[in-house]
Amino acid sequence: AALAACDFTLGLQYENGSFAVQWDKHGEVQKTKGTLGCFMCLPLIKAWQHTDNNMYLDGAVKAFWFYYKELEEQGFTMDEEGFKKEMEAQRERARSARGETNYMGAKATIYNELDPSMVTTFDGYDRLWMMDAEILAMTGEGEMLYTAMPGTNVTIFTDKTPFYATMGGQEGDQGTIQTDTGLVQVDSTIKAIGDKIGHVGVVIDGMVTTGQKAKMVVSEVNRMATARNHSATHLLQKALRNVLGSHVEQAGSYVDGDRLRFDFSHFEAMTPEELGRVEREVNRQVLAGMNIKTDVMTMEEARKSGAMALFGEKYGESVRVVSMGDYSKELCGGTHL
Repeated sequence: AALAACDFTLGLQYENGSFAVQWDKHGEVQKTKGTLGCFMCLPLIKAWQHTDNNMYLDGAVKAFWFYYKELEEQGFTMDEEGFKKEMEAQRERARSARGETNYMGAKATIYNELDPSMVTTFDGYDRLWMMDAEILAMTGEGEMLYTAMPGTNVTIFTDKTPFYATMGGQEGDQGTIQTDTGLVQVDSTIKAIGDKIGHVGVVIDGMVTTGQKAKMVVSEVNRMATARNHSATHLLQKALRNVLGSHVEQAGSYVDGDRLRFDFSHFEAMTPEELGRVEREVNRQVLAGMNIKTDVMTMEEARKSGAMALFGEKYGESVRVVSMGDYSKELCGGTHL
């Protein structure tokens, strides 16, 4: 529920008095109690104006925490239990609203509420960090967020990122996003409709707000482990074709930092002898330490070069070709080592 659609009362305790501000649908003060009650208007009005009157209740309430130290110095204390109670009630209202469906008949998600014109540029093949990304949008558990506090589960969308998003069988990157006021632990990275990349994680320190500049750091350990496993799937496919025949084609895969799975088509179960041959061939290629080269070319150029493509896969005008020495050459958008 948006702030423009409801009233809300925030309560403070000051010595023996109670002060409150109630908002109408235009963000204006309806009632105040106590001579210092209007002090609360400042942070909420700032939050309201920051988003051109498109502020969600959750963000407006949380924005107040940013000014808590100033209030504390004047003798105020926060009614934390009341805050948490109202926040949970708002989350429940937001979750209930997610029961709608979109025009295609599929279950709608909070990602459907993101600005359609918003896109994320991926720049992470050759780098694992970025200093000046901007947080464009942020979602929580079924709701849009303006501000997120410690312990809040979030998905953060930025204008650019070094984080690789889950696709092509490869799991997305992990790492951290840090602003001047907070730190987010990123547990996974996803791709949303419209070339948007979401960083899924939890705020572990401070406060993170939409519009902030962010330092983004990909976990090198996880990225390198995932890249090794992805490269191994390329070697495995080539070895399987050499041992079983050129009819072998990839039918699916899964790659993360801990393991890999390669699905393929064949007439019958492999024999122990065939398994041994494939294993020895892959190990030989790993020990050979082949150079891995990446080239971007047209689809026609890729075909002429002999690069393998997945059957039924749709490719754009430009494709990324990953070569491992003279042994393997495939169309692939993933990360490799």
